[in-house]
Amino acid sequence: MVFHRADFQSVLLRKLGDRYPLHTSKRLRSYQQSSSEITLSFDDGTTATCNIVVGADGLHSAVRRSMLTEVAESYKKEGREEDAKEALEGIEPLWTGTNAYRAVIPAETLSKDYPEHRALTASLHVRFSTFFSRSSTDSLSSQYIGKGFVSVFSFCPSSIPTLNEIDSILYPILFNTDRRST
Repeated sequence: MVFHRADFQSVLLRKLGDRYPLHTSKRLRSYQQSSSEITLSFDDGTTATCNIVVGADGLHSAVRRSMLTEVAESYKKEGREEDAKEALEGIEPLWTGTNAYRAVIPAETLSKDYPEHRALTASLHVRFSTFFSRSSTDSLSSQYIGKGFVSVFSFCPSSIPTLNEIDSILYPILFNTDRRST
Protein backbone atom coordinates (compact mmCIF):
# COMPACT_ATOMS: atom_id res chain seq x y z
CA MET A 1 0.00 0.00 0.00
CA VAL A 2 1.35 3.44 -0.92
CA PHE A 3 0.35 6.76 0.57
CA HIS A 4 1.43 10.17 -0.54
CA ARG A 5 3.43 11.62 2.38
CA ALA A 6 1.38 14.83 2.52
CA ASP A 7 -1.87 12.80 2.65
CA PHE A 8 -0.50 10.65 5.48
CA GLN A 9 0.55 13.73 7.44
CA SER A 10 -2.79 15.40 6.79
CA VAL A 11 -4.73 12.43 8.18
CA LEU A 12 -2.54 12.34 11.29
CA LEU A 13 -2.90 16.07 11.86
CA ARG A 14 -6.67 15.97 11.31
CA LYS A 15 -7.20 13.01 13.64
CA LEU A 16 -5.00 14.39 16.40
CA GLY A 17 -6.52 17.84 16.22
CA ASP A 18 -6.03 20.23 19.09
CA ARG A 19 -6.05 17.49 21.74
CA TYR A 20 -2.33 16.82 21.36
CA PRO A 21 0.61 19.17 20.87
CA LEU A 22 2.22 18.77 17.45
CA HIS A 23 5.80 19.61 16.56
CA THR A 24 6.10 20.39 12.88
CA SER A 25 9.05 21.79 10.91
CA LYS A 26 11.42 20.05 13.33
CA ARG A 27 14.21 17.56 12.72
CA LEU A 28 14.41 14.82 15.35
CA ARG A 29 17.96 14.14 16.52
CA SER A 30 17.16 11.34 19.01
CA TYR A 31 14.76 10.16 21.67
CA GLN A 32 15.11 8.68 25.14
CA GLN A 33 12.47 6.37 26.54
CA SER A 34 11.68 5.91 30.23
CA SER A 35 8.96 3.82 31.82
CA SER A 36 6.55 6.75 31.77
CA GLU A 37 7.37 8.93 28.74
CA ILE A 38 9.52 9.53 25.68
CA THR A 39 11.72 12.62 25.47
CA LEU A 40 12.35 13.91 21.97
CA SER A 41 15.49 15.95 21.23
CA PHE A 42 15.43 18.15 18.13
CA ASP A 43 18.32 19.58 16.11
CA ASP A 44 17.32 23.13 17.10
CA GLY A 45 18.08 22.26 20.76
CA THR A 46 14.45 22.02 21.90
CA THR A 47 12.91 18.97 23.54
CA ALA A 48 9.39 17.62 23.98
CA THR A 49 7.80 14.66 25.74
CA CYS A 50 5.23 12.22 24.41
CA ASN A 51 3.79 8.74 24.83
CA ILE A 52 4.09 7.54 21.22
CA VAL A 53 6.57 8.19 18.40
CA VAL A 54 5.62 7.44 14.79
CA GLY A 55 8.87 6.54 13.04
CA ALA A 56 8.23 7.77 9.52
CA ASP A 57 11.30 9.96 9.25
CA GLY A 58 12.93 8.59 6.12
CA LEU A 59 16.05 6.83 4.96
CA HIS A 60 18.42 8.25 7.58
CA SER A 61 15.91 7.78 10.39
CA ALA A 62 16.68 9.25 13.81
CA VAL A 63 13.89 7.07 15.21
CA ARG A 64 15.55 3.90 13.86
CA ARG A 65 18.95 5.07 15.16
CA SER A 66 17.60 5.70 18.68
CA MET A 67 15.52 2.52 18.76
CA LEU A 68 18.31 0.20 17.58
CA THR A 69 20.87 1.87 19.86
CA GLU A 70 18.52 1.23 22.78
CA VAL A 71 18.02 -2.38 21.67
CA ALA A 72 21.80 -2.88 21.36
CA GLU A 73 22.38 -1.47 24.86
CA SER A 74 19.75 -3.85 26.23
CA TYR A 75 21.42 -6.81 24.49
CA LYS A 76 24.83 -5.79 25.87
CA LYS A 77 23.44 -5.74 29.42
CA GLU A 78 22.23 -9.31 28.83
CA GLY A 79 25.65 -10.35 27.51
CA ARG A 80 24.32 -10.83 23.98
CA GLU A 81 27.20 -9.13 22.14
CA GLU A 82 26.44 -10.63 18.70
CA ASP A 83 22.81 -9.49 18.88
CA ALA A 84 23.95 -6.03 19.99
CA LYS A 85 26.36 -5.84 17.04
CA GLU A 86 23.59 -6.91 14.63
CA ALA A 87 21.20 -4.27 16.02
CA LEU A 88 23.83 -1.53 15.54
CA GLU A 89 24.49 -2.71 11.98
CA GLY A 90 20.80 -2.11 11.22
CA ILE A 91 21.05 1.62 11.93
CA GLU A 92 22.54 2.68 8.61
CA PRO A 93 20.62 1.74 5.46
CA LEU A 94 22.23 -1.01 3.43
CA TRP A 95 21.78 -1.04 -0.34
CA THR A 96 20.15 -4.33 -1.29
CA GLY A 97 21.01 -4.14 -4.97
CA THR A 98 17.47 -3.09 -5.88
CA ASN A 99 16.92 0.16 -7.73
CA ALA A 100 13.62 1.98 -7.22
CA TYR A 101 12.19 4.37 -9.78
CA ARG A 102 9.12 6.54 -9.25
CA ALA A 103 7.14 9.05 -11.24
CA VAL A 104 4.04 10.99 -10.28
CA ILE A 105 1.75 11.85 -13.18
CA PRO A 106 -1.15 14.30 -12.96
CA ALA A 107 -4.32 12.22 -13.29
CA GLU A 108 -5.90 15.02 -15.34
CA THR A 109 -3.19 14.68 -17.99
CA LEU A 110 -3.77 10.93 -18.22
CA SER A 111 -7.56 11.20 -18.19
CA LYS A 112 -7.70 13.73 -21.05
CA ASP A 113 -6.50 11.16 -23.57
CA TYR A 114 -7.49 8.00 -21.68
CA PRO A 115 -10.52 8.75 -19.47
CA GLU A 116 -11.14 5.05 -18.73
CA HIS A 117 -7.52 4.20 -17.95
CA ARG A 118 -7.30 1.54 -15.24
CA ALA A 119 -4.60 3.47 -13.33
CA LEU A 120 -7.22 6.12 -12.54
CA THR A 121 -9.44 3.70 -10.64
CA ALA A 122 -7.39 0.73 -9.45
CA SER A 123 -3.89 -0.31 -8.52
CA LEU A 124 -1.98 -2.25 -11.13
CA HIS A 125 0.97 -4.59 -10.67
CA VAL A 126 2.91 -6.06 -13.60
CA ARG A 127 6.05 -8.19 -13.73
CA PHE A 128 8.78 -6.66 -15.92
CA SER A 129 9.37 -10.04 -17.49
CA THR A 130 5.99 -9.58 -19.15
CA PHE A 131 7.72 -7.05 -21.41
CA PHE A 132 11.31 -8.24 -21.71
CA SER A 133 13.63 -10.83 -20.25
CA ARG A 134 14.73 -9.82 -16.76
CA SER A 135 14.56 -11.27 -13.30
CA SER A 136 11.15 -12.60 -12.30
CA THR A 137 11.32 -10.31 -9.25
CA ASP A 138 11.44 -7.11 -11.31
CA SER A 139 8.09 -5.35 -11.17
CA LEU A 140 6.23 -2.17 -11.96
CA SER A 141 3.13 -0.88 -10.22
CA SER A 142 0.87 2.10 -10.58
CA GLN A 143 -1.63 3.43 -8.11
CA TYR A 144 -4.02 6.35 -7.97
CA ILE A 145 -2.81 8.20 -4.89
CA GLY A 146 -5.46 10.89 -4.57
CA LYS A 147 -5.16 14.64 -4.91
CA GLY A 148 -5.26 14.10 -8.68
CA PHE A 149 -2.09 12.06 -9.16
CA VAL A 150 -1.13 8.59 -10.35
CA SER A 151 2.08 7.16 -8.92
CA VAL A 152 4.11 4.80 -11.09
CA PHE A 153 6.88 2.96 -9.31
CA SER A 154 9.30 0.23 -10.22
CA PHE A 155 11.69 -2.03 -8.33
CA CYS A 156 14.56 -3.47 -10.38
CA PRO A 157 17.08 -5.74 -8.67
CA SER A 158 19.16 -5.75 -11.83
CA SER A 159 21.18 -3.09 -13.61
CA ILE A 160 19.69 0.26 -14.54
CA PRO A 161 17.25 -0.17 -17.44
CA THR A 162 17.96 1.49 -20.76
CA LEU A 163 15.61 4.19 -22.07
CA ASN A 164 14.12 1.69 -24.54
CA GLU A 165 13.47 -0.77 -21.71
CA ILE A 166 11.83 1.93 -19.61
CA ASP A 167 9.66 2.94 -22.58
CA SER A 168 8.68 -0.67 -23.22
CA ILE A 169 7.58 -0.97 -19.58
CA LEU A 170 5.77 2.32 -19.13
CA TYR A 171 4.07 2.69 -22.53
CA PRO A 172 1.74 -0.34 -22.20
CA ILE A 173 0.73 0.64 -18.69
CA LEU A 174 0.20 4.31 -19.36
CA PHE A 175 -1.52 3.91 -22.71
CA ASN A 176 -3.52 0.67 -22.27
CA THR A 177 -1.85 -1.11 -25.17
CA ASP A 178 0.60 -3.94 -25.73
CA ARG A 179 2.79 -1.78 -28.00
CA ARG A 180 6.47 -2.29 -27.24
CA SER A 181 9.42 -0.09 -28.15
CA THR A 182 11.98 -1.42 -30.55
